[in-house]
Amino acid sequence: MSNQQEQDNINFLIQQLHTSQDNSVLKQVAERLGFLGAGNADVINALIDLVYTTQDEPTRWVGIQSLGKIGTGNNDVIQTLIKQLSTVQPPTRRVIAQNLAKIAVCNEQAITTLANLARNTSDEVTREAIAYTLGYIDKGSQDAIQTLIYLIHNSSYDYTRRTSAKSLKRIEDTSQDTINAIVETARTAQEYRTRCTALSILEQIGVGNTDAINKLTEMLLSGNYEPIRNYKKHYSQGLIAHTIAKMDYKTIIRPYLLPFFSSVELTLKQGSTVR
Repeated sequence: MSNQQEQDNINFLIQQLHTSQDNSVLKQVAERLGFLGAGNADVINALIDLVYTTQDEPTRWVGIQSLGKIGTGNNDVIQTLIKQLSTVQPPTRRVIAQNLAKIAVCNEQAITTLANLARNTSDEVTREAIAYTLGYIDKGSQDAIQTLIYLIHNSSYDYTRRTSAKSLKRIEDTSQDTINAIVETARTAQEYRTRCTALSILEQIGVGNTDAINKLTEMLLSGNYEPIRNYKKHYSQGLIAHTIAKMDYKTIIRPYLLPFFSSVELTLKQGSTVR
């Protein structure tokens, strides 16, 4: 196909996008433009218009996915998707997050806009989508890190806190603020999976961190943590004890800690002692 033929094909598809009322046609056209329209401003603008104007969510998803294929680094595309985050249906927000993760890597404007939105919305689905996106597009900016920490401390939704913790791990931030936030995720978790995730992260980034070890020990001994629905207390006790042991290979296991290890398989590093 010659360049002129390809352009004629693109022009025809754009016309279809503007004139067709059939959602099945619109989805097919939007998908096709996602393969043909790289670097074509007319295609990008037509898809942006579709994302804003369609009343059919599956059609909007296809438009978003096509923009995710051809909109890398394009601020118009990025800002369009970010604006949609707080207005579209919850399933669509996840589609937006997944595509922002591909096209907005290291985009400071996107990070700043998402950070501001996270602090100005109380919608937990939007917050979780932001947490997911930041974990993929950020490479260590303090704005993103502090936003994820903020979400852990201020979200009421377990899934948001878990996603924020996983994003902090993906960014590879090991600051004390991050470690403290993930300890807090473990303490306030209402779902077993969230507590497991937080403790697993601490085993990787918190080795030797005395403050975190002390906080986990206090949690274990005082029982100062949220109960997990449908799980007996000793499950959490075993998880926390196991994490303490992994975080400090030189830990001296005192007698009052030993009962908590009975519910998990624990291999102490040679040289650890009991006293």
